[in-house]
Amino acid sequence: MYRHLIQVGAAAVTFYDYILSLTQEVRCIWGRKFSVTTVLFITNRYLFLVYRVLMTLAMLPPEHGDPVAGQMVPNSIS
Repeated sequence: MYRHLIQVGAAAVTFYDYILSLTQEVRCIWGRKFSVTTVLFITNRYLFLVYRVLMTLAMLPPEHGDPVAGQMVPNSIS
């Protein structure tokens, strides 16, 4: 349980940092001509954001309507 709380906290800090630095990013990165450095910055920044979103979604509990989700299926070969 605590692991999930730590992951949610890490996601919240990450999103907060992205929001705080967005204006500076627009001014310094998006306002200039694309170069290798610009592409590397954008790739690094937004791939991590996608990763963080996917990891946060992956730890959500399964939906209640799916009877198999989140349960171990017994091995029928014995």
